[in-house]
Amino acid sequence: RLRIRAEISIGFWSVAYAAGGCPRRVANIMPPPDFVTSIFADKLTVDDRDPSFTFSLPFFEGEYGLLTPSLSFWTQLIVLLVFQTVICIGLALIILHLIVKKRGSVASYLVGYGVIIPAVLSFPYAIIKYLDIQNVMVRFV
Repeated sequence: RLRIRAEISIGFWSVAYAAGGCPRRVANIMPPPDFVTSIFADKLTVDDRDPSFTFSLPFFEGEYGLLTPSLSFWTQLIVLLVFQTVICIGLALIILHLIVKKRGSVASYLVGYGVIIPAVLSFPYAIIKYLDIQNVMVRFV
């Protein structure tokens, strides 16, 4: 039985692939910078905000409240979106120069199916592990 194994290392993360392109392990090459660690220090697993305004509705039991937006959540969301945008621009440049301009060549297929697709499929899992993101909504982004 033929066993294929490759390891891709881009910047701060590396992913090892076995046959079929499934990530087998994700290893941190270096810890995140201090400012990134401080942004993602709040894991957002517990919602401990107090309502800024409470009210009750007629014909409904209980009291309802309005919560202010969580600054930490929105900061993490914006940082992740900016980071993903930069990664997408880098991938777009690689795709333009190595796939689109060399359309139909063996190298374009190797880069597309051997590097780009596995990297795009494994990058979200690597970034979640690298930044230790625990909030479900931030993981979804």
